[in-house]
Amino acid sequence: MAGGTTGPVPARQAPEGLYAVGVRTLTLDPRSARPLPLPHPDRLRVPRGPLISRYGRLVDELARRQVASIAEVVAVAGAAGIPVWLRGGWAMDFQLGTVTRPHLDVDWYCWRDDADRLAGLLLARGWLPDRRMPVESQLDLFAADVEVSVAYLGRDAAGRPTVGAGSWAGTPLPAGMLDAPPGRIGPLTAPTISVAAQIEFKQMYPVWMPERPRRPKDADDLVRLRELDGHGVTG
Repeated sequence: MAGGTTGPVPARQAPEGLYAVGVRTLTLDPRSARPLPLPHPDRLRVPRGPLISRYGRLVDELARRQVASIAEVVAVAGAAGIPVWLRGGWAMDFQLGTVTRPHLDVDWYCWRDDADRLAGLLLARGWLPDRRMPVESQLDLFAADVEVSVAYLGRDAAGRPTVGAGSWAGTPLPAGMLDAPPGRIGPLTAPTISVAAQIEFKQMYPVWMPERPRRPKDADDLVRLRELDGHGVTG
């Protein structure tokens, strides 16, 4: 997902059996699963009608389904008291207030200690695990045909966020990354990482991962993010 992997998308179905989630194995019994009630769809605040981006593009139906998945995560995590933050391209778009380009997937952060509970709630709602991805590194799920990736956050001795898993585990993350004001697209608000952190990640990815040179869309994103940062949206 984060690396742009594609493949066959499984059909949506009720979860059952054992799923390896987070650092433990979560048992879901479909007969006893109690999906967390969500507000009526009219109250999920998903924009209705054609979505037109500020950049003159008609937003496709995949983007609409991605926005619906964001609304679902916001509602489920919020009701359960689980902090989450959008990252990647959708974090940028929610801070800009418009859809700027197509997105392959939807990227989030959550605390590693919350990952099992978040996964259980979403699986109980019919989301499916992406078995192509190592769950020890991050939580990857499907909401129908929408790919959703949740990276884990850890904490250092002072409680500051760090990379929560993988070969970079324990590495400090940008100061203030989790302190941004929520972003908004239409009536839907969602927590995001800060604009400053987004800029740092976009700038540093080619340094951290030389095998992945900066793509044209990353350069375009940096222009938009720097313009946003220059207008005082530095959260």
